[in-house]
Amino acid sequence: MKWGGRRAVRRGCALGREVLQPFTCGGGGGSGCVALTILSYLLTRSPGPTLEGFANMLIGVGIIVLITPLVLKNQSRELALRRSEAYLAEAQRLTNTGSWAYDPSTGETTYWSDELFRIFRLDPQQGLPTSQTFWERIHPDDRDGVNGGIQKALREKAECVLDYRILLPDGMLKHSCSVTHPIVNRGGDVVELVGTAVDVTDRQQAEEATRRRERELRDLFDTMPAIAFLARPDGFNEFQIRGWLEYSGLSAEASLGDGWTVALHPGDLDAQMNKWRASQVSGEPLEVEARHRNAYGEYRWFLLTRP
Repeated sequence: MKWGGRRAVRRGCALGREVLQPFTCGGGGGSGCVALTILSYLLTRSPGPTLEGFANMLIGVGIIVLITPLVLKNQSRELALRRSEAYLAEAQRLTNTGSWAYDPSTGETTYWSDELFRIFRLDPQQGLPTSQTFWERIHPDDRDGVNGGIQKALREKAECVLDYRILLPDGMLKHSCSVTHPIVNRGGDVVELVGTAVDVTDRQQAEEATRRRERELRDLFDTMPAIAFLARPDGFNEFQIRGWLEYSGLSAEASLGDGWTVALHPGDLDAQMNKWRASQVSGEPLEVEARHRNAYGEYRWFLLTRP
């Protein structure tokens, strides 16, 4: 930027008063440049009480004009940062994911996200949880595993995944899947552990409900007087009841896939499989008779049906 100084542009005279014309600053213009041009001109004059006051006023105006864009730029950055933090907090809430940071040199927690406080049912107004508070929330049977995982991450300087249960004061049990990531400095020392903890309680409960229904279904099938099985459209056997295992003498593993066909009479294999595939294509119910060998090597006739 070029200042006017003693070469401030003066154009015209009227009744002994000089009229100052503003010039354009190098590298850009604006009100800040105008103010500083006037200031430069005034500073070349012999100062008087009125002139000094006016000059001081313009100095303040120039500073404000120059600083205001910087203030607005910083405010814009702060607003963008707060918006990003709000987006992150909402994403963590929607995915039940909390984040944390831990200083291994002091053994203290340095950061917990709001969602992590909600998962552990702790009050963020009380400050970061102490180590004692954290371990009190971990199920007693899982504490050794969690501590071992943390020590492994510190020792091997490698990321690890931990599954553990959170035991709340009211007895409620939560399931968490946590990823621990070590931050290593240039000297090869772990200076911080950061990670996430995902509340997978709903998923665990859904999986357990599915396993419970499967057990109930298996128990129901095992009490049936008939032999039942579950197969894919291509005939791949995925499940068989205890009655088939006792009759055929085959193990559950040996009966999977097409392993069950070893107990089917060779003369009936092609006919049964052709009818199975035709039923799949047409969508019509299947009904076919075939001979199956029992555990004593004897063949007996069975009627295979599928709705």
